[in-house]
Amino acid sequence: MARRKEGLNWSLVMVVFIVFVMISSTIGYIWIGGSDQSTTFKYNDYKFTRDTAGYHTTINGIPLDFVYSPQELENTTQDFFNRSSVDAVKDSLFVYMTSDINDTYREDIASFEYQLSQLLEKKFTIFSQTGFTNETVSNIPVVDCINVSSRVSVLYLYSSDSTKTELNEGCMEISFADKQDLAKTQDLFLYLLFGIIK
Repeated sequence: MARRKEGLNWSLVMVVFIVFVMISSTIGYIWIGGSDQSTTFKYNDYKFTRDTAGYHTTINGIPLDFVYSPQELENTTQDFFNRSSVDAVKDSLFVYMTSDINDTYREDIASFEYQLSQLLEKKFTIFSQTGFTNETVSNIPVVDCINVSSRVSVLYLYSSDSTKTELNEGCMEISFADKQDLAKTQDLFLYLLFGIIK
């Protein structure tokens, strides 16, 4: 009886190769950071963490979350804000935040107002109240630029064809063209308010 010539078992080689590739991929995914997609960087002495949800930092125990990094917005100050607008809010004892109840971006405006009111109180001990520029059925006050006084500012947010801010005797009008510009405006306002962008 003739003996079969010994040779490589190619099916076994293929199985070993596939197992090797799968294990290597898993190890590489873990080492490169597949389980933790966050990175850190410094900007003007502030440490930031970037992850899939955005950019985060903490100032005096107050966590701050942003959509855009400070590097992305540092050169847009003239397009979105003049610093005197932010200073007017910081120098106030009380801030009214107002908008049109029927504004296209009313939910995004409400989110901005809520976040800002929390931060103003925690960091600067400035209290605030939200209102609308038009009458509503609830007890929410009607607020517009008439409510400005020497120590009371009004922040009026509304959608428009262009994105800009105007400061008129303590009334800061912030207009924005779309949700993206509102997010940029919100982030830039907070970067300037906390002195992250100088």
